[in-house]
Amino acid sequence: PWIMYRCKWLIEEQGLTWQQAYWYYQKWRDLKETVKQEYPCTPDEAFLSSGRCVFNKELIVLRIEHLKKLYKQQPPKIGRFTFEWNDPETQDKILDNSIKWVDDPNGWIRIYEEPQKGYPYVLGGDTKGEGKDYYGGTVINNHTGNRCASLHMQVSHSKPYTWQMYCLGRYYHDALIGIEVNFNTAPIEELERLRYMRQYKREVYDTYKNKKMERHGWKTDGNTRPLIIDKEVALVEEHIELFHDIPTLQEMLTFVYDENNRPDAEEGKHDDLLFSDMIAEEIRGQQRRTVLTDKPLPRSAPRKSRNPFTGY
Repeated sequence: PWIMYRCKWLIEEQGLTWQQAYWYYQKWRDLKETVKQEYPCTPDEAFLSSGRCVFNKELIVLRIEHLKKLYKQQPPKIGRFTFEWNDPETQDKILDNSIKWVDDPNGWIRIYEEPQKGYPYVLGGDTKGEGKDYYGGTVINNHTGNRCASLHMQVSHSKPYTWQMYCLGRYYHDALIGIEVNFNTAPIEELERLRYMRQYKREVYDTYKNKKMERHGWKTDGNTRPLIIDKEVALVEEHIELFHDIPTLQEMLTFVYDENNRPDAEEGKHDDLLFSDMIAEEIRGQQRRTVLTDKPLPRSAPRKSRNPFTGY
């Protein structure tokens, strides 16, 4: 049961004595679920939402505490990408060979796993909605499911975000990019203008042409939203070890059921990183999951242009 696991964690990782852990157990017997608010064991528990959290709060809090200790010794890379334009006046295209990573403690990108040779990646994006929302991005290793990097920006328009997404996708072996189109289609159009080679495609029905068409970008609607949330809840329950971004996990803690029983971010909180993660998870079906080897291609097989980051 959860309480026994919690007491074990308090003793082994938080340094409590058996007597102190037993005191906590007695409080739990009286208060049950509210013990986390009344007697928080971590800073994150102290600020837990009072609403009904959609995700397993206990697992998430423990994961956050584990990552905080880990990052004291091995912090993630934080920074951004710089690049040059082929024609600075028209900003016609990004010179891929000019893309460079710059360490910056105030940067928008956190990297937890560097791209590995031959591995496939996907990059999900959530665009800014209303008010003080952010632009978000999450990179997933499509072979392992591991979360490799996150992007979090608050800017007035989408182009700087799209340019960073372009560079991040190129960095991760031309990752499949799927950006939400609900509030803003400009990032999709900008990626098309820059001729980014791999975007997620969805099917839409064209009433004018009376047939199904393919369009770039992810659409969150009444059908897809419950689906991606349910999948994320199950993934947290079964494989919490795949998540490495603390801000994403913190958004899960404030993702609650509202008065209409609809899952949503608590008032004043954000879910940009959470939705970019869920979108990335859902688009994985359009990317290969196998790892490419160094075996030579058959003579008849065409060779693709080399990625400046990977060399193949």
